[in-house]
Amino acid sequence: MPWDLRSIRNRPPTARQLECLKIVAEWVLARGFPPAVREIGDRMGIRSTNGVIDHMLLLEKRGLLERADMDSRSIRITEAGWTLLGVKPGCCPHCGATKPTTTPELG
Repeated sequence: MPWDLRSIRNRPPTARQLECLKIVAEWVLARGFPPAVREIGDRMGIRSTNGVIDHMLLLEKRGLLERADMDSRSIRITEAGWTLLGVKPGCCPHCGATKPTTTPELG
């Protein structure tokens, strides 16, 4: 059954998708570049990179993340993604984000 992009964009991300987004944000803010898919999987406890990619694809469909195919560190959080995380645009060398107003905590 094909996904309806409009319904996906209008629904909030699941807890695991939000965890994935927060991991990317923390990594970018701490290091200035995005994590590799395998590094995200390590933090989430997912062994298969396909499992991580599934979460990222849904985050892309929701307009919270962008990435280029076949490029390990091409993940970019969109303005909508940063807004969801409480981060205002400004100074991150990778994407223009500032430090979050509250530190994203993984639950």
